[in-house]
Amino acid sequence: MAASFSYATEGRERKFVRRTFSRYMDGKLVDHVLEHPELLRPGGRRCRVTVFFADIAGFTSMSERLPPEEVVEILRSALNAITEVIIRNGGVIDKYIGDAVMAFWGSPLADPTDEENACRAALQCLAELGQTNQRLRARGLSEIDIRIGINTGEAIVGNLGSDRIFDYTAIGDTVNLASRLEGANKVFRTRIIVAGETMAAAHGLLARSLGRLAVKGRAQPVEVFELLAEEEEGNEALRRRAQLFRQGRACFMARDWAGAAVGFEELLAAFPTDGPAAYYLDRCRALAHCPELTEEWDIIRLDSK
Repeated sequence: MAASFSYATEGRERKFVRRTFSRYMDGKLVDHVLEHPELLRPGGRRCRVTVFFADIAGFTSMSERLPPEEVVEILRSALNAITEVIIRNGGVIDKYIGDAVMAFWGSPLADPTDEENACRAALQCLAELGQTNQRLRARGLSEIDIRIGINTGEAIVGNLGSDRIFDYTAIGDTVNLASRLEGANKVFRTRIIVAGETMAAAHGLLARSLGRLAVKGRAQPVEVFELLAEEEEGNEALRRRAQLFRQGRACFMARDWAGAAVGFEELLAAFPTDGPAAYYLDRCRALAHCPELTEEWDIIRLDSK
């Protein structure tokens, strides 16, 4: 978020702060900012945050083939839907980056359910996207899909802008990894990838481990999960997919390539569009012909952003 800002917090300036921040966060968080004006002074503080990136899939190619007016209308529809879901779930809209949205939970006010709220926001974004696509279809516009990455950890959060421009934002490795996880969806053909630290603090969710992932520019791998649904809303088919995948990965981790391949083939026979199963089936076939495995054979390395 960026806006010219006076650090006075009384009278007209106080109204300005409320009006400005209400565009990016829930009223409870705005009240907290007004009660703690020190949060708005230049500089940041280290705190635990859950960072959320959402990106419109295939937006570049869409922009190339559609009239600019139609592209803008589709983009606004998507950003409006995502923004409202995030704010409703207690998140802070950090910025729009072209066709992407960055948001975070944990600052200016931390809550024990920040991780769950971020994950639920991701699921609700997909549900809201379905309704948005119905409206786009009714108007003869192209449908869209989104990819989401979520990560939790320490970051520097605060007014990190210039003397002229106020910018309440988060920076650090935690933010960078969340962005990389959003991009990792392209590899697995998934829609929501969540870091293990986030999943460890989030409850009541149905997810499946995709393994250990090492992204470009970060040596330390992290376990990542595909978020599927809220636990109480997961239907029988979704639970079966998750169970078959876990069985296949158990064989994979035991280096039983043939058994793992059979498991992933069974999953794909029932659910042909399951991206993680297709990815792991290819890995099984490749590893079966490797004469010798390294100690880190199971780490998935992404060389692109």
